[in-house]
Amino acid sequence: MENYKTKIDECAAYLKDRIKTSPKIACVLGTGLGNLVNEASDQQIFPYADLNLRLLDIKDNLFLGN
Repeated sequence: MENYKTKIDECAAYLKDRIKTSPKIACVLGTGLGNLVNEASDQQIFPYADLNLRLLDIKDNLFLGN
């Protein structure tokens, strides 16, 4: 279990250094809703593979925007 906490802490530190703004809400977009990201401004995209957080086998991206 400690290994998961370490990975989460590393991921949070990685994002904290790179995120331009502080997110106020979160949405999980799936099939059919992915185009909603095109409506956001100040977009930032982080491939999950770059986050060093491989707790789940997710192949998409973490998307941030306003």
